[in-house]
Amino acid sequence: MTVRFIEPRRDDPRLGQDRRYRMVINGRDVDAASGKTIKRESSVHEGLVVGEWPEASREDVETAILAARHAFDQGPWPRMSGKERASYLYKISELIKQNAEELALMESLEVGKTLAGARGEMQHCADLWHFAAGLVRGLEGTTHNEIGPDALGLVLREPIGVVGIVTPCNYPLVIGSSACHGPSVPAAPSSSSRVSSPPARPSASASWPERPGFLTASSMSSQATATPPARSSPNIP
Repeated sequence: MTVRFIEPRRDDPRLGQDRRYRMVINGRDVDAASGKTIKRESSVHEGLVVGEWPEASREDVETAILAARHAFDQGPWPRMSGKERASYLYKISELIKQNAEELALMESLEVGKTLAGARGEMQHCADLWHFAAGLVRGLEGTTHNEIGPDALGLVLREPIGVVGIVTPCNYPLVIGSSACHGPSVPAAPSSSSRVSSPPARPSASASWPERPGFLTASSMSSQATATPPARSSPNIP
């Protein structure tokens, strides 16, 4: 089998766009308290900066955690009915579909995956949020009546509070989406709040909730996103 290397194009006008991102804390897009930023180069276009993110410090992370806790204790999301929460999750799904091409381009440039593959992943992300929207309207517990003649066991699904989520470098939005409402961390369908951290090399798709439109929907789901400082890792190109 012959493998032919195809040189990445550098004349695509989309490569010249200035992409700068901010963190989402307490429903607002903010810079790092220190003012520091992280620049990330494309893994396949040498010297091409594909994005710039705030470099979060311990202070920023603590602010995000406190904001998420406040949202859990006093925010509107935990007090909404399943129907109301579902409407916001459906909205997030639709916004991902509407912006699928931009999101796919972000991941393709950063990770080095094919654009076609990234497009499929974005559709999968939209499906995950759509699934969560249906799940939230049918959350239920279980009963156990075989534990004794005078005993009845009840298992209830209840929010646990603030959930921390760290996404990987290769599938930041896919894993971030599934972790929000997976069987182990059902943060979005339930009324838990979350602090989400993109990978050590920051991801545009994982930081994407700061975009107009999405911010309104994601803020209602008690979300805070903090970008970590860059660090070396043998598993990251």
